[in-house]
Amino acid sequence: MAWRVARALDKLLAQINAYAPNRSKISDGSIGDTAHSSRVSDHNPDSRGIVHARDFTHSPATGFDAHAFVRRLAKAGDRRIKYLISNRQISNPSISGGRWRPYSGSNAHTQHAHVSCVYGALEDNTANWPGLGTIAGTITEPTTPTSPARSEGILGMTKLINNRSTKKQAVPVKGHRVLRTNGNTKSAIAVGPVDYAVTATVTAEGLAPGKSLYLRVVRAGYKSGKALKVGRTIAYEEFNGTTGKTFASITAIGQLGKEYPKGYSNRVYLLAETNQAGVTITDVRVEGLRN
Repeated sequence: MAWRVARALDKLLAQINAYAPNRSKISDGSIGDTAHSSRVSDHNPDSRGIVHARDFTHSPATGFDAHAFVRRLAKAGDRRIKYLISNRQISNPSISGGRWRPYSGSNAHTQHAHVSCVYGALEDNTANWPGLGTIAGTITEPTTPTSPARSEGILGMTKLINNRSTKKQAVPVKGHRVLRTNGNTKSAIAVGPVDYAVTATVTAEGLAPGKSLYLRVVRAGYKSGKALKVGRTIAYEEFNGTTGKTFASITAIGQLGKEYPKGYSNRVYLLAETNQAGVTITDVRVEGLRN
């Protein structure tokens, strides 16, 4: 399938190249490699063939401090930003006001910074991006698209999702565990039909260096008394164990329709798997928006 990068990100690339013409590009990238193609990633072309992510090499010695730049970008609040990853941290404009949070993905993003842009009309908005001084211009927000599908909240989502569970939850070596996401018995992140944008942050104990924790956000059909019908994976991340506690974070944005047979509730769940016995989830936080 033919593909292209969202024009908003091509504009950002051109600005960065003009800002630092001698910068290293060794870790630059757009379309994902084989590792990306096996999971949900903005580096993969969507159904229209559009890639919604670019990586920019961190190279202060040749004129471009990528980590400092994305922090300025996050602070500016450009509406085209879906999320940013930089030096073991992630920022989502729709989560906690864009506050930087720990990121424990398999790639720590120390050699480059990652910029994902939103889907829809703004993906091809080529207004100057902020954060690059006079070359980037002085605007902090692109012009409003001529025919927005929605004009309120983030992609039309205005209702807050803010759940937390501190109940200890053992993670199996074989199979998966549907994680509880609030203080009661509720596990579903969202119940459809609904649009949602969420980030789940998990604290795990007992995961040794060299071992892995796998988080998945999935669509599933729920019916009382029936086995859960786990369907398509929306987001997937692998996290490496560390000495002490391991912190993991996964982001998912999507639309949940009516996909399962009559009598089933269409839902979104957070699943955890591991390759080491004795791993326990001690804290789950889910923050985001829905319509």
